[in-house]
Amino acid sequence: MARTASPWYRAERDEWRVIYRGVDHLLGNHPPGFPAPRKQRKRWNVPEPILDRFHALMAAKPAAAPPPPTNPSAETVAGVFEKFLDWCQKNRTPRTYEWSRNHIQSFVNALKARSLAPATMPAEDLRPSHLTEWVDANRTPKPGRRAWGPNHRRGAIIAVQRALTWAEKQGHT
Repeated sequence: MARTASPWYRAERDEWRVIYRGVDHLLGNHPPGFPAPRKQRKRWNVPEPILDRFHALMAAKPAAAPPPPTNPSAETVAGVFEKFLDWCQKNRTPRTYEWSRNHIQSFVNALKARSLAPATMPAEDLRPSHLTEWVDANRTPKPGRRAWGPNHRRGAIIAVQRALTWAEKQGHT
């Protein structure tokens, strides 16, 4: 259960503060003519002007969060991988292209198995957890397939990361 917001005194700065909605707010300096701040029964003796500011802060409506930016021209995961593999086929050895293609295809298949559509999923929505879950799923042997060893896991991660890093440097994401 979250704590109830209440003003507290910071002696080194002679100011009253409150943490409300996860944000630290300055309520003002201790007003002259009021008793010195002290705690009674684990609560501060808050002067009236500070309480008025505190209640005004609590009564204020929270600012609406701006809507997330939409970029209709955002590159999809599948689009990034296709562009990278086209570039790789033209600029790298056939063996490197095949190595990258096999790992990337395995990752795309894993995304599809989790009901994520790489053809429509924006590349910026791809998270490290997607990669981690894919690698972890291949740590155990499956019928007709061996488990991935540490070197194979590292190579699979590198293949996907290389494609995404290439796309970012090229300005595709």
